[in-house]
Amino acid sequence: MSPLILPANKVYRCVDDELATITMARIREKFATLLSTGAQSGALPDGLLAAGQYLDQPDFDQRGLFGTAAAILVHAGGRPDDASLKAARALIEYLRARPEVEPALARDEHDRADMRRKIRLERIDTFKTADVVYALSFVPAIVSGKDALLRELVDRVQAARLPAGGWATQLAADRTHDPFATAHVLRALHAVGAPMDPVDVRTLVDALATPGDPYARTFLMSVLLDIGGGEHTELVRAEFARVVGQLREQCGTYAEANFEYTIGKRQYYVRVPWQLYLIQVVLGLSSGLAFFSAFWQKQLLGVVERINSPEGFVYAQSGHAQSTRTYGIVFDLMRRVAQRCRSATWFNAAGGFINRVTRVADSGVTQALVVVAGIAVVVVTTVRWFGDDGADAGELAPNFLAAAVVALLQWGLLRAKR
Repeated sequence: MSPLILPANKVYRCVDDELATITMARIREKFATLLSTGAQSGALPDGLLAAGQYLDQPDFDQRGLFGTAAAILVHAGGRPDDASLKAARALIEYLRARPEVEPALARDEHDRADMRRKIRLERIDTFKTADVVYALSFVPAIVSGKDALLRELVDRVQAARLPAGGWATQLAADRTHDPFATAHVLRALHAVGAPMDPVDVRTLVDALATPGDPYARTFLMSVLLDIGGGEHTELVRAEFARVVGQLREQCGTYAEANFEYTIGKRQYYVRVPWQLYLIQVVLGLSSGLAFFSAFWQKQLLGVVERINSPEGFVYAQSGHAQSTRTYGIVFDLMRRVAQRCRSATWFNAAGGFINRVTRVADSGVTQALVVVAGIAVVVVTTVRWFGDDGADAGELAPNFLAAAVVALLQWGLLRAKR
């Protein structure tokens, strides 16, 4: 596994608190640029900001709930500053005003009617609503507009709970239970401190105990670790081993899955970045050894490297544009890593130690000292041998063996660099 070298020439072999914080700052910077220069916010009334599906398409003026929810999460999560909270407030004001603002901005009556229909449908979209609620959980209470919007959305979600427990992909109490939708709702309710019925959690446990789509199950496992308080750890651990066995070979290439669902007569999909969810599960299950293993760190460092590159992090099969929702999920993962490091000193110490050792191994001075030491061993011992009249040639063997050990150390340093 090659270490990651950031523009400041600092070398990392694993994601620790420092690197997670750097990555969050980079993602926030990308969102701030989009909000300040993109067409998504340019046409809106003063005091409103919005984001759409793409992070790197400033001329594409589409605005939506997934993108705006991701922007709120990024600006409000992970130790936000005053500028970030100001942006979060403007994003919230947009969501509150969206039903009136968007039809007013439509080009003609046909587009206006289409926008009103779209807004009616998104009000009953479980995934979009849950994403907004989860994002609002990171917004401090002092940000105006947050509490009113949150109460409205939580009431809407709770009113759509199915009689037998859980939720459907559509916010309606007469639909069919869906574990993936239920997981999104439970994560959101748990994050904002809303009450959760044990029956709803049970539907998720039962779904995980039943064979099914391995991609969606990565998210179910993550949510059960979040909301279970350790109660479901062993179930998740067993299922995690099984799912990793199924998906391990696919981890060599960054990929995501699609979860398709229908509202009315329209087909929709939500992306499932299952590799990110697997890493999230590893973080939740791990005492440190698994999370810092080369296999998972290779996955995570690859994401970080792409986030910090001009091309950005994208899933090739989904196109070449950077997804706001995916970046929001990466931000949330980095927030969790940083939080774990700050709450468990030994966890952060482990990551810091690995990175410091890598930097020492990467140092040209270190490598030069090892070579000089090897030469010195050979030269000094050989000179001493020639100066001893009774010396036997075989006595040189231990000394050259010492040189071989030094050479082996040099080889180890080179391997560490890789």
